[in-house]
Amino acid sequence: MVTSGALRRATVCMGLVGAEILMLSATLGCREGQTSEEALTAGAPLHLAAHLEEATVEGSDLPPEPPAPVEWRFDQPRDNWQPVGYDRPGERLPEIGYLEDAVRLTLSNEEMPRGWDMFHGGLYVDLPDWDLADWSQVIVRLRAAEEVDHLGLGINLDTDAAHRDNPVPFESWVPEVPVIDDGSVQSYVLRLDRFGENPPKGTWRQLAVYVGAEEPATVDLLSVSAVPKAADFAAAPIGVRMTERGGRYRRAIYTHGSARLGYRVRVPDAGRLYLGLGVLRGDRPVGFRVSVAVPGGPSTSIFEESRTDPHDWAMRSIAARENPWWADRRRRPTPRGISSRPNVMIPGKTR
Repeated sequence: MVTSGALRRATVCMGLVGAEILMLSATLGCREGQTSEEALTAGAPLHLAAHLEEATVEGSDLPPEPPAPVEWRFDQPRDNWQPVGYDRPGERLPEIGYLEDAVRLTLSNEEMPRGWDMFHGGLYVDLPDWDLADWSQVIVRLRAAEEVDHLGLGINLDTDAAHRDNPVPFESWVPEVPVIDDGSVQSYVLRLDRFGENPPKGTWRQLAVYVGAEEPATVDLLSVSAVPKAADFAAAPIGVRMTERGGRYRRAIYTHGSARLGYRVRVPDAGRLYLGLGVLRGDRPVGFRVSVAVPGGPSTSIFEESRTDPHDWAMRSIAARENPWWADRRRRPTPRGISSRPNVMIPGKTR
C-alpha cells in the first residue's frame, strides 16, 4: 500500500517454477503522479488480477491432454457399481432398480446394527488406485421425494469393519450434506479436502455414494462425477478465478507449469508488495520468485520461497525501501519505484 513519495517506474516480475498449476491475485497502490501509458498507476490499491490483459506472460502452456472429470451416468445399468449397507458385505444392502434416467436405491428396512441411529445404504465403485491429491471434488446428481436426511461419500472400503465394536463400512468419510427431498434433481458438490476423524491414507481405491434417512426411503441416483484439481483450471493457459485456501477466498490469477508474469508499474517510495502464496498439491515443492527492474537496468530478485502446503495462503510482505535493490537503484539516473499487493501463485516476466 502506498502512502507518500514521488512516483517512479519499474517492472514487477513474479516467477514460479516446479508446479503444474499456479495462481495469483495482486493489488497495487499509488497516491501521486501522472498516469502513464507504459506503467500502471492508481490513486488506490490496484488489483493486478483486474489488469491481466496488460501483463506480459511467458510459459503457462496447457498440457496436451488436460485432465477431465470422470463421469458415471446411471441411465443404463452399471455392473461395476455395487451396493453397500452397513458393515458386513451382503447384509442389510439397499435394493437396486433401474429407471429410464437413474438407478433407484431403496434403503433396507432390516433392523439397524448397534450404534446406528439412521437407515443407511449406497453404491460404491472400485477405482484404479488413484492419488487422492489429484482430485478436488465429487459431484452427485440425486433425486429424492421421501424424507432422506443426508448424502455423504465413503472413501475406501474398510475390510476390518466387521471385527470392530462400532463398525463402519469405510476407512474415511467426506462430511455429509443435507438432501433436498422435494422430488427435484439436485447436484451436490462434496469436496475432497475435508474429511472426518480419519483422513484417508494411501491410494484412492473405492468411492461410495452413501445416503441416510430416519425411515427406509428411496432415492434416485442420476450421475456421479469425480473432478480432478487440474480440471478446474483447464479452460485457458492463464486466467482469473476465486480460489479458497484455509477458508479464505482470494481473486487469483492462475497459470500452468513454470511461467513468468510481468507488470510495468509506477509507485512511490513507500511502496509495499503483499504476497499470498499457495499451491494445489502438497507433494511437489513450488518455488516462488519476485524480481524487479528499472528501465534500462538489470532484473533483480527481491523474494524467493518454496511452498508445499496446499491448505492455506502464506501471506508475505516486502517493503520497497527496506530492500537493498531500492537503495541501489537510487544511484542510477533512470526512473525507479515499485509497489504491489498480490496474493500470488504465479511468476513474472519483464516487458
